[in-house]
Amino acid sequence: MMLTVNVIPALLLTAVVGVVLALTNILGSWAYDIKELEKQKKQKQHPFSRAYRQRPLISVIIPARNNAATMQLCLESMYQSSYRKIEIIVIDNVSHDATRKIVHSFILNHPKFAVRLVAKRKSTNRLENIRTAYQKYAHGKIVMVLSPESILDKQALKNAVKHFNSDSSTRILVPHLRTAIDYKVSGLLQVYKEFTLARWKKFSSMARLANTLSLSDIIVANDSFATLLKSFQASGNSSNSLVLVPGAQTRAYYASDVAIMLQPPRSFYQLCKRHALTQFKYIRALTEHFRDLFRGNNFTAHVKAVGYLLFIICLGVVCLLLPLIATYFIYLTFSLHEPGLLLFGMGIVSIFVLSAVWSDELVRVRRKLLYTLLLPVTFGVAYVMAFLQIIVIIAGIVMSLPVSLSARQKLIRQQ
Repeated sequence: MMLTVNVIPALLLTAVVGVVLALTNILGSWAYDIKELEKQKKQKQHPFSRAYRQRPLISVIIPARNNAATMQLCLESMYQSSYRKIEIIVIDNVSHDATRKIVHSFILNHPKFAVRLVAKRKSTNRLENIRTAYQKYAHGKIVMVLSPESILDKQALKNAVKHFNSDSSTRILVPHLRTAIDYKVSGLLQVYKEFTLARWKKFSSMARLANTLSLSDIIVANDSFATLLKSFQASGNSSNSLVLVPGAQTRAYYASDVAIMLQPPRSFYQLCKRHALTQFKYIRALTEHFRDLFRGNNFTAHVKAVGYLLFIICLGVVCLLLPLIATYFIYLTFSLHEPGLLLFGMGIVSIFVLSAVWSDELVRVRRKLLYTLLLPVTFGVAYVMAFLQIIVIIAGIVMSLPVSLSARQKLIRQQ
């Protein structure tokens, strides 16, 4: 059967969205990779330069609460790091499980490894715990906040120091988050999501766009860490997320070679919950940031707010359109008995995702081939999560609308 005129708008719209997304990610990724190659070339030309030989102390703050299941793996990954000039500060927020016992046992088994346990007697919020650990116990020139559920790559800290030494303007490093190997559908979908996000982070890092940061798995120069904590406190949002506009003390740079391994989701429900909470926090942080920019009479701030707002609206429209386009393709496939339509749409998505997979320099070729073969398995789950994205976007915008203080506190408690 010949394709009807109704098919043409879907094909054109899908092609435009796919091309724009692919070109944005590819061009940004290329610019980032070229800059990294120039850094490596410069280091090879001057291998004994004093700047590259600096080995500053790194203070690693681990805010913990009921993390007995993952704390041992987290500490062991720090102990196996190739960079040895580190101090670890575990601040426990009144855990009710064996978290403190595990940290005590680790300290006894590794007496020469600098690990300090700060046991809180009264529960406080995450930001306050990190501030306490930083102000009282952190002595390093570089401060890292590491989630107790994360596993640090062996070369991560060594590569992080190289970034700070090679570029003095870098104040904040955003590491490359990777999911541990898991061949369940939920784990694979999380892996593909991180591949595509990595390319987007490269682009935003090169374009110096506003970054949405959270107080987890982040590396900051000591003289900028206090500024960052003040920005989180001034934002006043409950999601521990912050829209950070690049500045002299707040420039964030994505480090693709500073890898942190995350635990894979145990089920599809956990994957959806993790995805929804992450997106919800980011959307609330963005909307609150825009609302703050529009306050006052600063014309420059208003112009920036309009620019950021238009950019976010474009991304939101794309996220809202993609599941609707996929639904339209499925409808046309069954109504016109044309399976080629569905294969065409799946091909566009596959090209976009696989281009991100094969551009990742930390993944071996054998693993890339495996991810390529397993990609079609995740299409059904991705389709369901695309509709979840619509709900999250709408809920995040509604929850961030101006409401009374009592009503706002009630909504926060219900999350």
